[in-house]
Amino acid sequence: TISGKQGKDLHLPFRLPSGRPSAASVVQGLEAPLHELELGEEGVLSDLEGEEQAELESLGTGSSPGQPPSLAFNGTIDGLAGVPAPTHVEDVLEAAAAPTTLEEVAKQPGNTNCFDCGGRPARWASINLGVFLCDQCSGFHRQLGTHISKVRSVTLDYWTDEQVRFMAQVGNTRAALYWMGTAPPDFRAPGHEDMSRFQRHINDKYQKRRYASASVPQPGET
Repeated sequence: TISGKQGKDLHLPFRLPSGRPSAASVVQGLEAPLHELELGEEGVLSDLEGEEQAELESLGTGSSPGQPPSLAFNGTIDGLAGVPAPTHVEDVLEAAAAPTTLEEVAKQPGNTNCFDCGGRPARWASINLGVFLCDQCSGFHRQLGTHISKVRSVTLDYWTDEQVRFMAQVGNTRAALYWMGTAPPDFRAPGHEDMSRFQRHINDKYQKRRYASASVPQPGET
């Protein structure tokens, strides 16, 4: 037994001779079986590691003595108390991919072309219906009145964060599930060439709700 660092005793697998060792005793000690020496060193390391493990467990990890610290997740991000952790990978991906600006929302699939005519780039929007419109169709929406459709420019007017979020939640694709829910599969809106006919189409679509779905709720309404 010899004293190591920090007062720890190391138990060696052979006895050290007292006094001045003779040549024979030194040779005899060096001829100790190698596997016994390795086992002895292993035992010393095991003792030291056991004490270090006990010190770690005493730091309040919540684990029982002799067991590794608990890795159970408590539903919050460490250091950010009260922040719930995502429960599904899909939620994380969806949140990361969600558009955050009006420009990003307008570039989403289905929003780049007009919701009513389908053939012209969308530069306007109805902020209460959640649809993107071309310049001509936005004029027809203005004739409906603001109690039905509130038109705003995508690039020229001021938008609140709440309005942008609403447009991101609805958009042309989701709005079509309600406003065109009962339209025939081969339905095509009339062209702008006959303005009176197109105005009737807009009135039928939004005032009379001629093609509205009976099973899908109107986006934005509960």
